[in-house]
Amino acid sequence: MTATQVIEEIKLLPKKEQEQVYAFLRERENAKEGLAPARHADDRQFEAALDKVFDTHAGLLRRLAK
Repeated sequence: MTATQVIEEIKLLPKKEQEQVYAFLRERENAKEGLAPARHADDRQFEAALDKVFDTHAGLLRRLAK
């Protein structure tokens, strides 16, 4: 199967399956470039990180906001 045929087959997939293909390709590209896989935080983790960043860098953020 050629690359063109593979691409045409991907185009025929349902959107959810296309997203799986794209995620796989991103993982491959990141691995090739030596990047760590993306991680996703849940709401609780995000809020905790947000609080830490704002507490740690409050002065800088105030200056940037001016």
